[in-house]
Amino acid sequence: MEELWIDGDSIDIGIAAALVSVLRVNTKLRVLRLSNTCITGNGSIAIFDSLKENHSLKELHLENNEIGPYAINSLASMLRCNTKLGVLHIKNNPIGSEGAIMIAEALRRNTHLEELCLQQGSIGPTCSDSIGRMLLRNRSLKNLLLVHTELGSEEIVGICSYAEHNTTLQRLVITGSHVDSNAAHSIFSLLAKTKSLRML
Repeated sequence: MEELWIDGDSIDIGIAAALVSVLRVNTKLRVLRLSNTCITGNGSIAIFDSLKENHSLKELHLENNEIGPYAINSLASMLRCNTKLGVLHIKNNPIGSEGAIMIAEALRRNTHLEELCLQQGSIGPTCSDSIGRMLLRNRSLKNLLLVHTELGSEEIVGICSYAEHNTTLQRLVITGSHVDSNAAHSIFSLLAKTKSLRML
């Protein structure tokens, strides 16, 4: 089995412990999707901790799981250690700007993640500088998707200014944000200056 998708079933600490046992020994699983599971903070932390030394999982998708900043701290720690995970999608979890900052800071040193999607989750303006600085240092990320966040035009301008210095980013998607003339100018300028960027 290369893909495991748990959707709509509550994951209590017991089920999380069983999943942790699998992740520690399984060398076949490539994709893990946890959706609508109401997973507890301690359960998600245990799962993230088990992935620190996992060498097989390529994609982790977390959607509608009520995962907040407390658990995201462990996810960020995992990103500093894991050398195989290539895709991370965090959708509709209340990570907030605090959680987004933790992830961005972890990705300054991560050299393997190629795609990051942050969708909704009350991600606001205070995390934009951390995301920008991550783009300044990270050289593995190819796709960055910021979907239906609370970023404004000023934050988009800031992220684009940092992205101009990134040579590996191929796809930058920012949706659900208010784009004024300054932000639009920054987007067009980024496309003109960044040879690696294919679509925004």
